[in-house]
Amino acid sequence: MATENETGRQPIAIIEIDQPQCSLTYSESPCTAVLGTDGTSKCFNTFRSCQDTENYDPSVTLTLRFVAPRSNLPLDLGVLIPCVKDYRTSPGTIRIDDGLGKRASLNIAMQDFPYHDRLVDPYQSERVSGDAQSNGVGYDPTERGTFWTKWIRRNPFYQGYACRVREGYVGDTLGQMRVRHYILERIEGPDTDGNVKITAKDPIKLADWSRAQVPVSSNGRLDAAITSGDGSATLAPAGVGDDEYPASGLIRIGDELIDFTRSGDSLTLDNRGVRGTEADSHDEDDSVQLCYTMDDDTLSDVLDDLFQNYATIDASWIPKADWDDEVSEWLFGFNLTGEITEPTGVDEVVSTLLVQNLCFMWWDEYEQEIKLQALKPPQTASSVTDLTDDANLIQNSAVIKRMPEDRRSRVYTYYDILDPTTNRDQPQNYRKLRGAIDSDAETDNEYGEIRTKRIYAPFWDNSNTGATLALNSRTLARLRDTPEVFSFLLDAKDRTLGMADVIDVQHRNGVDLTGAVETRRYQVIERDEVEPGHRIKYKAQTYTFFGRYAFIMQNSAPYYGSATEHERDTGGFISKNDETFANGDTAYKII
Repeated sequence: MATENETGRQPIAIIEIDQPQCSLTYSESPCTAVLGTDGTSKCFNTFRSCQDTENYDPSVTLTLRFVAPRSNLPLDLGVLIPCVKDYRTSPGTIRIDDGLGKRASLNIAMQDFPYHDRLVDPYQSERVSGDAQSNGVGYDPTERGTFWTKWIRRNPFYQGYACRVREGYVGDTLGQMRVRHYILERIEGPDTDGNVKITAKDPIKLADWSRAQVPVSSNGRLDAAITSGDGSATLAPAGVGDDEYPASGLIRIGDELIDFTRSGDSLTLDNRGVRGTEADSHDEDDSVQLCYTMDDDTLSDVLDDLFQNYATIDASWIPKADWDDEVSEWLFGFNLTGEITEPTGVDEVVSTLLVQNLCFMWWDEYEQEIKLQALKPPQTASSVTDLTDDANLIQNSAVIKRMPEDRRSRVYTYYDILDPTTNRDQPQNYRKLRGAIDSDAETDNEYGEIRTKRIYAPFWDNSNTGATLALNSRTLARLRDTPEVFSFLLDAKDRTLGMADVIDVQHRNGVDLTGAVETRRYQVIERDEVEPGHRIKYKAQTYTFFGRYAFIMQNSAPYYGSATEHERDTGGFISKNDETFANGDTAYKII
């Protein structure tokens, strides 16, 4: 096995695509397909070619592995198809102020080729001999179509198939290689020169508006007109009530929200014109849309529901226990109450929730999990990675870019929405506003200007005032000084550094007031293997809060004067009235 530190290492990359296959054998029970009756030739064990779809059983996965042609192609890694011309990854980016950030993607260029079908066709030998043909005439698969023309015809439902990049060195086993996970999005070609382009995305792509909406569109409608005073209604078409509507809940008809209970297709309209809307008359055939509601729910519970039940994201990609821990520690009192009254992209809703709760998410390509992290003060922890010019940073690769456009001196949060059926990003649609201002940052001696950030919180009601104060405080603490983005390259030996990791950097361009190199703390917001197996490009944003922050202490904690440095960094000591401790240290802030 080659390692990142070994000279002469030979990188190798394998593109994997998981193709579902039927586990059954043609004409053998429970497969009822009959050659000559249901088809002129046997299927290819894919759903498109299936001749008995009721019994189709895609419990088998065929993993196709593609590599670039090379003279020393490993022979111990299974069947490798040497048709990869190039591949590029576009990294996902964490956006501190825009929850979901940018999605990661994988772009692959391949060369099409004639193919004998031995790997992808369970009945290939029969077709060649003619045994699988009703007329007994065989054919040579290499003379019919090409690999990709046939594969796409047999697998037209490839969107969402699992796709991976395995990166390692010649001599590695598959298990020793690092793996990045994606889902197939698009296949273009082959063109007249046989070029095929494949695009894969990270799984959060499944939450896009075009794929997933919350709530889903309801098919029910009024079978007769109702007035503003009616207390009942009937759904059409017949049976839609049991199919699509719960026993009770919230519906939207026109611009009116109504609490209802249901029996069959009969609705009892318990409360008309609720949630800030007005009771109104409605016509026959008007749509009856079921709403999505949150009632003092935690962020982790809502996100889990949206991803699993609306975006159909695999539960194994959701580390719910980790989400719960993050929410319980940093988002106490941030519970969600509100409604989504019309079909809205899950990605749009998730982004709103993350911004409202000062969190961000990203797809961890290697751990194959969707990560959730709250914006929080830096914590002293052994997981912080030290990077220096001499030991880690590749020469001449480090660049510091200052982002004055991202600085803020005022933060205002609008909450307790008036009417959830209208625009959620209009200040006039909210009952309450809370703000935080750093007046020092606006003085002529500092930045000399007002920079404002507005946050709309449509899923907080009047019980969340404390949460808005914390939200404003944390946002201002992180953004009151001009953020920096630090770009740099690392060799493969340091490639374990991941997204959202915290780093302490000593670089010649980061100096103190005297010009001496100082340690600056950043958080990784982008990771890109620009030379797979060799070099990784990173971007990191300043990870500093203005001030000093306290944490809940144990009862046995000492007084500040006798506490260790670690205890002072992780404790919540009470200061004197002048906001200092006895030795002159700055007092803590509460967030």
